[in-house]
Amino acid sequence: MNIPLIKNIVYIFLLIFILISCSKKEESPLSNSQYFLRYHIDEAKIDSGFLFKDSHLQKILILLNKEYDKSKIIEILKISSIEYDDYTNSLFGSGLIKKTDSGKFIPSFPIIDFTEEKKIKKISIPIGEDISLIVIDRLKNIENEIQKLPSYSPNNYNLRYFIFSDILLNSRQIKNIKENFIKSRAPIREDRHIYLALIEGNTSFGDSSYHSFINAELNENSDAFEFHKSENFSPADIAQFQIIADIIKKDLSDYLNNKRRLILENYSISNLQKTTSFKEYTFWVYQYIVNDAIKSLVKHGVIIQPKHN
Repeated sequence: MNIPLIKNIVYIFLLIFILISCSKKEESPLSNSQYFLRYHIDEAKIDSGFLFKDSHLQKILILLNKEYDKSKIIEILKISSIEYDDYTNSLFGSGLIKKTDSGKFIPSFPIIDFTEEKKIKKISIPIGEDISLIVIDRLKNIENEIQKLPSYSPNNYNLRYFIFSDILLNSRQIKNIKENFIKSRAPIREDRHIYLALIEGNTSFGDSSYHSFINAELNENSDAFEFHKSENFSPADIAQFQIIADIIKKDLSDYLNNKRRLILENYSISNLQKTTSFKEYTFWVYQYIVNDAIKSLVKHGVIIQPKHN
């Protein structure tokens, strides 16, 4: 018998076995995803520190949202049963998870993956387009008030982008949205009223990367704005910002209220209804609407998209 030939055959079978074993190795459900924490605190001038102190907390939330049970989560994260119980107790005590009627833990806030994002975009894109047209219809008045800003400069395109995106539609508009459209305070988490979301994204600034546009903090009473940190605004600027936002205040809330049924229909087919109240869902849908309205304003030439470094 040819011994070298037998050895070669054995090696080939071993190689095939290794390749098959590797191909069957289960990929971690966390390996291809990156989630970004976004939140809005209702209270004015309150400590805004809201961060998961341990990365396992966020991972557990994502895995619970994917309906993995305790034993599978322990296996994936390589933690002990005691550690798992400590983490879930911490999340439950902070109001970040809740129990279903069957006794399972699920998140108590929206975890928006790419699948859910596609559902939201089906309504956020056309609504965002309509809202951009409301802005364009009021453009002359908006431009007149922008020119009254002490910091106004006709060549400051980044400031202009910031005003139309953040001031007009978000940070100075969000109080109106909460009072006249959502009509509810945020849920209590860690003894504060907080809207919270984990949003799936990637490191590029493509269409799915909403983390680059949705502000981590949208406190309407904050003088520090996420997008334009380098700009030092005076009290007169800040007062004028609110005047600018109020130009579309009623038109915007009236329009959104007319779209409530459509948003509710979208909510009814979303998996987010298991974890998230309609009020909180509406808050985050509005953030996507803002995003798409901004894109539409860029498309219509009202503002210029800043370049990311």
